[in-house]
Amino acid sequence: MFPQSSQGHQRVTARLLPYLALLIGAFVLLNRQVPVEASTKSTMPAHVQQAVSPLMATPGLSATVTLSATSVISPQYEISKSGPVLYDRAFIKARKIFMPIALGGVTYKAGTTKPFAAAAFTEMQAKMPVNICLHITVDADCVRTREQYLLRQGELGITRAEGKLSIALSDLSTIVLTDVVGADASQAVSYLYLEYMPAVKQHRVLIAYYESADQLLINAETGETTVLPYASPMLSPDHKRFVATNQVKDAYLNVQIWNTQRPHLNLEADLIIENLGQQEPTKISWVDATQTRIETIEPSNQITGLITVTWSAQGWQAAYNGQKIATPVLHPQSIVNSSTVFGIETLGVGKRVYMDRAYKFKTVPTAVNGQQSFLFANNNMRNTEADYVHFTVAQPATVYVALDIEASELPGWLKDGWTPTPDILTTDDVVKLRLYKKTFDAGDEVNLGGNWAPPASEIRSHYLVIVAPN
Repeated sequence: MFPQSSQGHQRVTARLLPYLALLIGAFVLLNRQVPVEASTKSTMPAHVQQAVSPLMATPGLSATVTLSATSVISPQYEISKSGPVLYDRAFIKARKIFMPIALGGVTYKAGTTKPFAAAAFTEMQAKMPVNICLHITVDADCVRTREQYLLRQGELGITRAEGKLSIALSDLSTIVLTDVVGADASQAVSYLYLEYMPAVKQHRVLIAYYESADQLLINAETGETTVLPYASPMLSPDHKRFVATNQVKDAYLNVQIWNTQRPHLNLEADLIIENLGQQEPTKISWVDATQTRIETIEPSNQITGLITVTWSAQGWQAAYNGQKIATPVLHPQSIVNSSTVFGIETLGVGKRVYMDRAYKFKTVPTAVNGQQSFLFANNNMRNTEADYVHFTVAQPATVYVALDIEASELPGWLKDGWTPTPDILTTDDVVKLRLYKKTFDAGDEVNLGGNWAPPASEIRSHYLVIVAPN
């Protein structure tokens, strides 16, 4: 605590002054504009005038500031503040939640003498006491108790012995799930039997890790495995599909819909719904064969919500509390070289142009106003790589590249199918930017080279990228 006397305050202040001076100095340096190379045939841009003189006049300081290569893209980017946003994981290229170690202990062996007795096992499941876990407070202990009940009759074709869960298949082979243990606890895997789903002929097994869990479906006839990083699958009334959901804390709600009518389980929809806060699914049900309901609640304030996912001619559509959820054409995680992109914003007058400059947009053409735009660092304008950044669009879209209007030679990649337009973007810098456009289909990958990729010449600022749905 600080001393109560004025002398005490003076002593504390005196001790803090050197640190305050260092902080102020660092703040000033970090907020200086960073120089770029100027065109030799036109007026020096404002970002060069503002940056060069102060830095060059200071002894011991370099005129070049190296920009961090760490992206600042986060789920809290600007466009997502207006409500839930829906994405399809197929176009995101995100790292799957579940790890390959899910199947680390799965093997097969031939020569089973007691095939799985599906009818008898189903009958036994139906007789399981509803209060079997009445006095058990730990979830894992409850799962083990249920497994012991289901496996106590080994002649039904499922057994456990010495850390091995064996499930007989109808083709007289056996799938063996062996618990994985070792010095590294993070690589440990345990398999616990949950139930048999006769309507779709699938065994359901819990895969328990060190700090998380997945679920494993095993085809009772073929032994084919499907990993679900979600809660229990809920079958539709006609048993043609099932839905599974999972809430990733503080990030998104994931909804998967699987088709069960083909030789292999087929993933029809893999949806990510963001901006729901910490809402968790509490109840999943089907209205009919084409619509599922997911009731949610936010534990901190008990606010409830309702997500519906409905089949239509356009595929699976999601709504939140009766309102269709927006489906942006681009998701941050679809940007592969994200170290070059520092965010996604909604383009508009008064919005910032670069993450490392104070410039704002003055005029924005109608074609790109309000659309998703990349936030680059102008300090990266000298990049000459052929593979600078690439991303995937989730729906048919027109991608615009805004390049310095006074460029005497375009980057080579911008000559490959990109069409110049009469539209110009202006900012409070002297550099004006012409829009070039190219159309893409859903699922297409967009590949862009560096700002100065050969034979680029006389380009004074980093290009911009805007993505607009068709």
